[in-house]
Amino acid sequence: MSGYRPRGNARKQPDKQLTQQQAEIQLVSFLYNCRPTMLDSLTVESIQRMYRVPAKVAEYRLMVARQNRAGEAR
Repeated sequence: MSGYRPRGNARKQPDKQLTQQQAEIQLVSFLYNCRPTMLDSLTVESIQRMYRVPAKVAEYRLMVARQNRAGEAR
């Protein structure tokens, strides 16, 4: 026996990443629960970095969230 024993978290299986659909669902949930001041400071680029979604998806979801907030404020 060589004495080599892998750590429990060092398995040969790759880490499971979120699918694009799961990432978009989490993004929508985040934007829904986001405070208005935070929502105003978000950019498409920052959303892309946080959730790894395409620019068009990030832009669309941010636009919808801001429109919904504007409608609630009335």
